[in-house]
Amino acid sequence: LHRLVAKSPSAFVFLTSSGQVYKGLDLVLEVFARNPHLTLWVCSSFRRELDFCVAYWRELFFTKNIKPVGFIDIQSQQFAQIATQCAYAILPSCAEGISGSLLTAMSAGIIPVATSQCGLAPGEYVPLGEATPESIERTVCELSTKNIDWVTGFSMSVRMAIEQHYTAAAFTHSVQAALSLTLASEP
Repeated sequence: LHRLVAKSPSAFVFLTSSGQVYKGLDLVLEVFARNPHLTLWVCSSFRRELDFCVAYWRELFFTKNIKPVGFIDIQSQQFAQIATQCAYAILPSCAEGISGSLLTAMSAGIIPVATSQCGLAPGEYVPLGEATPESIERTVCELSTKNIDWVTGFSMSVRMAIEQHYTAAAFTHSVQAALSLTLASEP
């Protein structure tokens, strides 16, 4: 029998590719290193940034609640297991268009916790007030106390947002609408 495993409100994933500092991994590591009751899966290309690894060696590789996965295939069994456990994807980035990593997380029912620079619409994510360790810590500690019904409800709403706003069909529709509006305003 297949048993459903509930997402843990104290489990987070940092899912991205390169640019660890401008995407906020340094801040996230600082917060999780001093909060051992929280778990962080680091799924990014941090190993390609040797200076970053040297600076955050202890946090990445010797902190029990921080799991340094590295770059991950989002179609792998490993990612599926992480997505089953993690309630949240954290990304305190200072510069994104629309974060493809967060859209991927949302497709797996993982709730984004992000800065406004990540390009998601209000209501589709938990906003980080500022990209500071103090703000991140307040937010993740508060989220870790949420009950499973709240987590499940928000998880379902992010999956619905993906289906309504971020599919290929939704993109095509928005481009067609923009073109129609532009052509209608031509003299």
